[in-house]
Amino acid sequence: MSDLEKAPDIEISCSVNNVSNDCGKDDNTMHEQNNRNSDDEQPELMIVRRPPPSQDETSPSSSPSSRGYNRDPDWDEEYRHYHKICATFKKYKKFSYGKVDKTLGFIRSMPKRHQILLRDYRKHIEEIRRCIDVNHNLFQLMILDASSMFENHDEVYPQTLKTASAPEPTAFDYDKLQAVLKHIVRDWTVEGQKERDTCYKPLIDEVETLYGNSRVDGYSDIKILIPGAGMGRLSHELVRRGYIVQGNEFSLFMLFASNFILNKCSGKAVYKCHPWIHQNTNVLKSEDQTREVSFPDVDPCDLPANSGCRFSMTAGDFLEAYATPAQESAWDCVVTCFFIDCASNIITYLERIFSCLKDGGIWLNLGPLLYHYSDLAEEDSVEPPFDFLVDIIQKIGFVIEKQDTAVPTMYAENERSLLSYSYKSIFLVCRKPIKEQPSAVA
Repeated sequence: MSDLEKAPDIEISCSVNNVSNDCGKDDNTMHEQNNRNSDDEQPELMIVRRPPPSQDETSPSSSPSSRGYNRDPDWDEEYRHYHKICATFKKYKKFSYGKVDKTLGFIRSMPKRHQILLRDYRKHIEEIRRCIDVNHNLFQLMILDASSMFENHDEVYPQTLKTASAPEPTAFDYDKLQAVLKHIVRDWTVEGQKERDTCYKPLIDEVETLYGNSRVDGYSDIKILIPGAGMGRLSHELVRRGYIVQGNEFSLFMLFASNFILNKCSGKAVYKCHPWIHQNTNVLKSEDQTREVSFPDVDPCDLPANSGCRFSMTAGDFLEAYATPAQESAWDCVVTCFFIDCASNIITYLERIFSCLKDGGIWLNLGPLLYHYSDLAEEDSVEPPFDFLVDIIQKIGFVIEKQDTAVPTMYAENERSLLSYSYKSIFLVCRKPIKEQPSAVA
């Protein structure tokens, strides 16, 4: 499920680079990755953002530093947004310490007898502080090479902007950063396997049923698009099965984290984090809150040979990134998981999916109808019930081949919490009909 924060409209190209693993040296509690051999290759997803044309493209003095910024008033905003997200990662410890210190200060203001009763709780709070340190060091590794995600970073974000100050992160930004930890659990840990089995497995199984016979020597020419790719595990699983896969994500929080896992992690369980320390309510045992998880549960580099040219990511708004003629009728299959209800107008997503599919192509969907914009007073939103949605899907042109409205699923849940949310998710298999060819005139 994607955040509502929109990343700059950027493109990601896929290349295969050797990754030097100097990560982990900042924290002894983290496992250091072994250096990869020079002939070990990992598919690295590199981001490219094309700068706008310069004001005077014929001027010999025009340079990357002067292009873009003077031309496009949105350039400054995009650069500030990028650095605001980076600042959120960098200031995680300061923000989190502030909340811990506030609690400790409140305890110190209590009567002495209350402080004595809360002695063990204070020790627990200090343990949370240690866990914050572990998470903070992980976040710093995630943004260590954040700029290298952009192949043409200096051209995209010219030097004239680099002295500009980024906006201060808000509490909402830190909430989204804390959610990154939960998404790591969902996508890349043993603990998240149960969720993946309920959310990803039905989609993967259906892809295999539809296209499994298309593989030759382990590879298939079937092209699969995954909007709202998040941390990238669903994309990774389909690439492992030999398909050509492109994920799309617009949250920089997700992109920074997924880039780190997919491109910088080599081996299993090489990093640790404490994903539940910010969940202070409905905690049964103190160790449930501070428990650590190891990730990834599989080696992200363990992909078929030549996967570097078969696995790609795009960043940006789905509606904009796939509105070009090149994306029309370009995909054999579109897979959406906890995605379509992220639109303020769900019809726009359905129409774009239909446009992207080849004739005879399949759209697979699994997820609820939470409608993310429905409770935001400042946002417009429509929330059609599912029976209306079925009619809309069919009128757009889809043929619904399978439908299940009661698939039990959860989303980034803490399995040890006293509170949990479950969904009866909707599973759909929809086909874009093949256009009838006009009969030849006799």
